[in-house]
Amino acid sequence: MLPTGLFSTFRGGREWEAHPIPGTTRSPGGVLAEKKPLSDESTSSSSSSSSDDEDFEERQALCEAFFRETFSESHRERPKILGFIENVARLYTDEQFRQDFRVSRRVAETLIRGFEGSRHYPCSDRGGSPSKTAEEHILVFLWFAANKACLRDVAGRFGMATATAFRVVERTLEYFLDIAEEVISFPGDLDQLSADFEQISGGVYIPRLEE
Repeated sequence: MLPTGLFSTFRGGREWEAHPIPGTTRSPGGVLAEKKPLSDESTSSSSSSSSDDEDFEERQALCEAFFRETFSESHRERPKILGFIENVARLYTDEQFRQDFRVSRRVAETLIRGFEGSRHYPCSDRGGSPSKTAEEHILVFLWFAANKACLRDVAGRFGMATATAFRVVERTLEYFLDIAEEVISFPGDLDQLSADFEQISGGVYIPRLEE
């Protein structure tokens, strides 16, 4: 007797062969189970793949929009003040110049001439934008140092890129380090006050202490 769910075929008058009924499958233990239609599995797999593709395309579109919004702005030229030195700084009175740059105009002119003849001044163009003048180097550095301004603010005021302003400040600082011992001095008010105080030591009101 054949198991339930099987049918027989007669082969050669003697041999019987059992075959599963279509739509069923036989487990190792002989138990028959209904076979799932392939069309359902294929449909489920296709639906899942389509959903993954849609999610990927959505994420890709969001990333592209983010990068366009984030990085396109950095390539735009920032508005700058054009001709600040020519149209503003050179028209300052001596007092106005000292207030903004913290040195007299005469001292600034001396520094400009010294920097122009130093090894730090890039006197030759290497293509692209022309080199910044010695006047620009000194005034940019003085404004940066005297007003405690950030490089972005200094660059916008003097009509140059932030990276250019950084290089200008760096060159000028190296120049000042070379001449520091010659031109930089600190106020001697306290030293003079100390010397004057020693002169009155031993007077009527301040007795001299004997060692």
